Amino acid sequence: MTGESPTSTQTRAPEMPRRPLVPSLTPAVVTTRGRRDTNQDRVCALRTLVGGQPGVLLAVADGIGGLPAGEQAADLALQVVSHYAHYVLPESEASPAGLRGTLGDLVHAAGRRIWLWARDQGLSGAAGSALVCALAWDHHYLVAHAGDSRCYYVNRRGASPLTLDHTEAARLVREGGLSPAEAQLSPLSHRLTNALGWPTDLVVDLVPGSDELGSLDEDCALLVCSDGLHTMVTEADIHAVLHETRGVEEACRRLVALALDRGSSDNVSVAAVEVGRLRASRASASA
Repeated sequence: MTGESPTSTQTRAPEMPRRPLVPSLTPAVVTTRGRRDTNQDRVCALRTLVGGQPGVLLAVADGIGGLPAGEQAADLALQVVSHYAHYVLPESEASPAGLRGTLGDLVHAAGRRIWLWARDQGLSGAAGSALVCALAWDHHYLVAHAGDSRCYYVNRRGASPLTLDHTEAARLVREGGLSPAEAQLSPLSHRLTNALGWPTDLVVDLVPGSDELGSLDEDCALLVCSDGLHTMVTEADIHAVLHETRGVEEACRRLVALALDRGSSDNVSVAAVEVGRLRASRASASA
């Protein structure tokens, strides 16, 4: 026999493509009556399941000021949001069409709930609310809204609104009758063209506007707020505060304080979910 060692060969199994890890979702909520006697805003950040994956459903309902039952309308809207987060979304079909249908149904259901309650209380036409909902899960997002509460998408490059206000001023901007700067100062910016609980047909905007879902960056945030915040802070403010503050809850507190410092006379409410670690990406912001 010779002293040669036998030669062994090993065959590696082909590597399967790795699915990106599900990002962490850190929610926060801050609301204040500000300089008003009461708070007609209602806000939440609720954990839910979407296709078996953990998700967060943000919502702000802003009861219409000047109506006798604006506060009750916002309460009713958030009751429907809570029901959908806990019972409907976990059982919904997780396809783009299925989820777009579910979130649209949520806003319509909230509108019907307010309208029926007002009718039964003899308050038809006296209860109304804006509502914005933002759902984040896995690497996706979906937004539904009616009224003038907003949703912003924030990543390391900046902050941008995902929603279009349903106001007379915003309509004129889209038609070329007002500039964005003029609309900001116009009294028509407070005149809603669409809201929950009104006897007219409710229009629900879904974002993205196509039949697909939105894609989340590795480190980003979704933020929803009432007009008490977005009329006083800019997109640059939102980006800077979320990007530089340690913790999303503290960032929300800073944004509310900023709106009040600049003279907001309205209730101020914000809910946000940080996806990954947005503030940790500051070093690469210029990349």
